Amino acid sequence: MVKGLTRHTQRIVVDASPRGLGGILFVGDSITEYLCEPITAADCTLFDAVVGSSKFISGWEALAILLARTCWRGKVSQGAAIEVRSDSLAGLCGFAKGRLKDPSLNDIIANILLEEAETNQPIGLLAHLPGMSNYTPDALSRFTAPEPKPF
Repeated sequence: MVKGLTRHTQRIVVDASPRGLGGILFVGDSITEYLCEPITAADCTLFDAVVGSSKFISGWEALAILLARTCWRGKVSQGAAIEVRSDSLAGLCGFAKGRLKDPSLNDIIANILLEEAETNQPIGLLAHLPGMSNYTPDALSRFTAPEPKPF
């Protein structure tokens, strides 16, 4: 067991593709919630991105963390340790530093930090997953792709 994490740890595992965002909420070892959300034209306008282009993937990865935190705001138990896992080192490092290389993406990081402050539930651990082991969140992020990945 990782220091600081208990059996009351709630784990958020996310992924993004050029077409969507996916995530899973675990309480202990049980999946309790999942999300899959397409990247919309409004998202692209907001971040000057294009659906289907991998150029903005770090931004989509960070947005997946924010989406999961806000969607599951009421599902995370008060006092639970929160762990976030992703296969995106750029998204995780950007969050850990409080900024991303692209200044236009820093609003996403600021909103994640605001979510932590408003809920008084900071993320206690960030963990990188090899892409191959992040199968289900990856499949969820590709749910609306022309050729969705099977679950």
